[in-house]
Amino acid sequence: MARNLKIVIDGRSYTVSVEDLDHPDGFGVSAPVAAPVAAAPVAAAAPAAAPAAAASAPKAEKKAAVAAGANDVVAPMTGVLLEYVVAEGDSVTEGQQVATLEAMKMKTAITAVASGKVTKLHVTPGSPVDVGEVLLSIG
Repeated sequence: MARNLKIVIDGRSYTVSVEDLDHPDGFGVSAPVAAPVAAAPVAAAAPAAAPAAAASAPKAEKKAAVAAGANDVVAPMTGVLLEYVVAEGDSVTEGQQVATLEAMKMKTAITAVASGKVTKLHVTPGSPVDVGEVLLSIG
């Protein structure tokens, strides 16, 4: 003889059919079974913060974005600017190394995109950078 039971898991209700295979004629009891006791309501876990709310939470102060010009050297990947190997006012040639960027424990040489003078260093060495962020300008 099967019994239908209602169970609640994580706030969702399920109806299951249960049969005692050792006592198919009554779950091993000879006295009438009392009506099932209503289960106490299950408290649902507090919902996690919505992703939109998390995205709008203030983050560490962000640098002002600088629009990249034709002769600006930009970060090719997210990482940390380790060092510049040139200074403002230095003359550089296209393809010359101007900085070193570290990403995922690998160092990458950053090269000049044009020949000219370094007019501005935009990022302080040791600072994190995002893809496309201007590292230095060549005039």
